[in-house]
Amino acid sequence: MICSFSRPTLFKIRLPFINALGDILCLLSDTPDETWGLVVNEAMACGMPVIVSESCGCVPDLVAGKGTGWAVPPGDLEATIRTIKTAIARRSSWTSMEENGRAVIAKHTFTRMAEGILAALASVDAK
Repeated sequence: MICSFSRPTLFKIRLPFINALGDILCLLSDTPDETWGLVVNEAMACGMPVIVSESCGCVPDLVAGKGTGWAVPPGDLEATIRTIKTAIARRSSWTSMEENGRAVIAKHTFTRMAEGILAALASVDAK
């Protein structure tokens, strides 16, 4: 089963349950301004491979070149269909994607976020 969210979801309270029902999470935003896509973090923490629109802000940090899933051009239905078919055909690689996803997410801690904010503020203050 594929869990797919194309817009901000109203199911945030039930999200871990929904993730437990699915095999892959698809966040297929059709807008160029999806700032992050926190549902991707949550799915990866649950051990799910992801298919995410390239316009999602999380792609460089969580998906691209990380072995955690696939990125597709926003609004490109044909590319999305091909990617879903590829993901299903490569089901044997999902275990390693699960491990990779959990490892990537483990690096996204409150401490690291605070350090990043402090570094950004220091760089502004230095100017």
